[in-house]
Amino acid sequence: MTTGKKNKKIIKIEINKYIEHVTISKKRRPKYKIDSKGEKVLLNPRTVGKERKWKINGQSLYSGMNHNLRAKVVKEIKKYLYEFIRPIPEIKWKPVCIELEFYYVKGVKNKKGEVVNSWDLGNQEFIWMKCFEDALCGNVDFIQKDPPEGKKKKVSIPMRDKYPAKIEDDSVEFIAQRICTFKPIESTEDRKLIFIIKPI
Repeated sequence: MTTGKKNKKIIKIEINKYIEHVTISKKRRPKYKIDSKGEKVLLNPRTVGKERKWKINGQSLYSGMNHNLRAKVVKEIKKYLYEFIRPIPEIKWKPVCIELEFYYVKGVKNKKGEVVNSWDLGNQEFIWMKCFEDALCGNVDFIQKDPPEGKKKKVSIPMRDKYPAKIEDDSVEFIAQRICTFKPIESTEDRKLIFIIKPI
């Protein structure tokens, strides 16, 4: 939704029941070991063939996660967010403030209804805000360019034709302020993210 009068413009993007997990692989591969009789034994009968999912959490993303897995997780989140960004117009005014309103339960409750295991807003804000800013710039998915002959294939470029940028860059010249606010709710079924883009 876009609202505004003259030079004052506000863009609001609301995402209801946002994803809490990212699919890492569609089917888990079987794992085997050789037992004492020399026979092959399946180690993961409960999970083989099932989806492998990762719970979205900024802390586990930047502490010890494999680089390739991190890249896949971030790409999937940005692709998800871009579908909500896609309908908005290109933002030609700068700088802007990006606000994130985070609607979620306070934590796990005991039988008395008391919160016994809360969570850290920063761990969620970090990944959602960064991926949102990248997606705004069109930095969502990547393709490989053919390298010069005799060189390794390491060069990649953003697919801006598929994910056109809505803002020129995410540097401080363009995005000069970020605000994140937690909004408590009673049920995770009512969870939502609201991103607000407004001029400073």
